[in-house]
Amino acid sequence: NDIRILKGLELKSETSEEIKHSEIAFSIDGLIDTKGFFKQFEIIFKVSNENPKEAKFKVEIDVNSIFTNEKTRDKSLISDEYFNAEKYPKIVFRSKSIEKTSEGYSANGFLEMIGVKKAFSFPFTFNGTTQNKENQNVAVFKGEFDIDRTNYGMTETTGIGNIVHVEFYTEMIIKD
Repeated sequence: NDIRILKGLELKSETSEEIKHSEIAFSIDGLIDTKGFFKQFEIIFKVSNENPKEAKFKVEIDVNSIFTNEKTRDKSLISDEYFNAEKYPKIVFRSKSIEKTSEGYSANGFLEMIGVKKAFSFPFTFNGTTQNKENQNVAVFKGEFDIDRTNYGMTETTGIGNIVHVEFYTEMIIKD
């Protein structure tokens, strides 16, 4: 599917207490494989009328909403040993450009996490538009990528892998 059909539109993820139609999940290999997701985030996608390549993606994740189904581990992850959520409560990605690829698209921009801002790109696909259960028009996107957590200042720890695998799925509400 071609994002050009979205030109001139602004799309937003739901921002309710309980996000039902989107997910940002992660997994880390190690002695204990860790899987989890973030419960609170906002995604905004604006597609330019003139040039769809100038589409803008912004993803803002609330670090304190991390959930791995293990309270002690969640507390550890938001501590200054890992995400330091007190000082850096958000993970933010802002795109500078969107490129068409053979598999779909690539969002190219900057990722800021734990006070470190670096150039970052990730692949995604646009799966088309549909109506959700609330009869809202939505555009469906998904993707997955790997990120090295030590590039953002997290220290290497015995038994915990450095590579974090991220998968996301989002049904973004189309605002006319």
